[in-house]
Amino acid sequence: MPDKKPLVLHPFTFAVYPILFYYSLNKHEVWFSETLVPLVISLLVTIVLFLLFKLAFKSTTKSGIITSLTLILFFMHEVIQKGINDNDSVKLILDFDPNLFWTYGILLTLATAGLYFWNEKNQKITGYLNAVAFFLIVFPLFDLVSHKLLTPKSTLFAPTPSDRTAIPDNFNYVGPKPDIYYIILDGYMRKDVMNEFFGFDNSNFIKSLENRGFYIAPKSRSNYQSTWFSLASSLNMEYFLENFLVDSSQSINNIPLFEAIAQNKVAKLLKSIGYQYIHLPSFQADSALTKKNNQADIIITNKEYISEFSRHILNKTFLKTFKLLSLNEFQTKRREILYGFKKLEDIPHNEKPTFTYAHFLMPHAPHAFNNKGELPAKNSSESEKYFGEILFANKKINHLVNYLQQNSKTPPIIIIQGDHGYFAYQGSTYRPDANVIKKGYSNLNAYYLPGIKNEKLYEKITPVNSFRLIFDSFFQTKFGMLKDKSYFITNFTSVRKLIPVPSEDSFNKSGLGAWVDTLEETILNRPDFERAHTMLGIYYKELKLFPEAKVALKKATHLNPNLAWPYIVLAEVYFDEGKYTRALQEIKHAIDIDEQMPAALALRGKIEMFTGKYHEAISSFEKAI
Repeated sequence: MPDKKPLVLHPFTFAVYPILFYYSLNKHEVWFSETLVPLVISLLVTIVLFLLFKLAFKSTTKSGIITSLTLILFFMHEVIQKGINDNDSVKLILDFDPNLFWTYGILLTLATAGLYFWNEKNQKITGYLNAVAFFLIVFPLFDLVSHKLLTPKSTLFAPTPSDRTAIPDNFNYVGPKPDIYYIILDGYMRKDVMNEFFGFDNSNFIKSLENRGFYIAPKSRSNYQSTWFSLASSLNMEYFLENFLVDSSQSINNIPLFEAIAQNKVAKLLKSIGYQYIHLPSFQADSALTKKNNQADIIITNKEYISEFSRHILNKTFLKTFKLLSLNEFQTKRREILYGFKKLEDIPHNEKPTFTYAHFLMPHAPHAFNNKGELPAKNSSESEKYFGEILFANKKINHLVNYLQQNSKTPPIIIIQGDHGYFAYQGSTYRPDANVIKKGYSNLNAYYLPGIKNEKLYEKITPVNSFRLIFDSFFQTKFGMLKDKSYFITNFTSVRKLIPVPSEDSFNKSGLGAWVDTLEETILNRPDFERAHTMLGIYYKELKLFPEAKVALKKATHLNPNLAWPYIVLAEVYFDEGKYTRALQEIKHAIDIDEQMPAALALRGKIEMFTGKYHEAISSFEKAI
């Protein structure tokens, strides 16, 4: 009785696996619907390849093998390249064939010839490949299901606002309806902070806005240091609940923030009184948001229907070697921003009143413009690229503002705002000092409110109050103003939590002591908040108040024994006191919680160096790298 031939399933599994794998890695900021187009295209291409090879080989089994090999080489191009580069014995290949074009050609030629002349039974190979493919696909599928089941239901804002933030059911404004422009320049700092830390004078741009009737808040700060938190808050005119929960223990989850932006209260209220909502997403940051922004009446985009997720996948494949413009993030950013500024000039000619939320990913990296609008020099420093893009953004904003003011039938309302400062460029930090906070939260905050006296605006206004002021001043609502505050998003684990940030005045007065005062007040209100105890211990340690630091950190470990950072800082305290044995005990607790934590491993190596355990120290440092 002849052996039953196994079904050739592996090529089609290999076709979908990379897409599901990359989605699994990015599920916290990508909707599953974004995988559908690349999944369909990958399967269709695989079917075509499979049929062509079958026509050549006259064998389903051989066709499946060569199709799978082709897919593996295609999707794993970046991994293979890196593997060769890290292996000294074969690294020479990249000197002669940096893109692996000839290497791939030789491999596929040999594989094709070998299969063509191979007459042995090869059903077992099909079985093995089916098993490997099945084994691989299980992991992203399990991860996706567990993420769906374990991610908590999120409540971002207070469910029953006590300060009248809910949109009135009978709201029916019938007065003048000027166009409203909310223009976000991602990562645009305040003028005085640019000058203080970088010696950059942005006063000409600020004066040009003031000459056009703008009020620029001289001491504005963003409410959060992250784009998604900042925009979700400003567009909903509320702070997040301090004990909000959107993340799981496995990974962060930005999807609820995207949804809060897409279904924001500002657009909802304006649409209810006849406004048309226009959304201009940034080329990169709003790619997921755009797909779900079903509130928007018009979405302005110049995309060639390659989503950011699809571009991310393709940039890992063999296609990257062809240097396609559609896969180049710098060229994509240039096209999107130039197109966006041009299309905004069409809005004043719209018959209906409009609310436009336009998000430009500038001066945020990747930097695609110098002061002349050209690509910046590759050897420029990050700060040079940042301020070169600032200068180009200034030119585009000046031109746009001038056009909107001259061509609008009714003088428009214009807000030009940075969603945060330079924090994204500081690197990850768990103990921000006054300077990091000042650079990270100070933001451009400019208002053109025709007919409204500037007395209603004030120097410390923050984005959460921008639309509260506009609605109360122009549309007779009674939202009122919230106290201007900023929050630090802690990421000691994947579950992010919020800590109030000291005011700029308190930093100026007390330095790091401002953190101690703010954290002690936070703990009074939330005594079981282990992150606050951890940060309090950090700042006591920085102030050399070691007994107080140990009390705070031990309280944090008591509240949450699975939080590694209190143990790390405790080890630092004991190290500074010269108690190396105790320091090693504390760092062992941290490594028991997370054995691959670089900060813990590096600190262990440092302690081992000081105690003469040089071989152990080298091992610890190698693991930390």
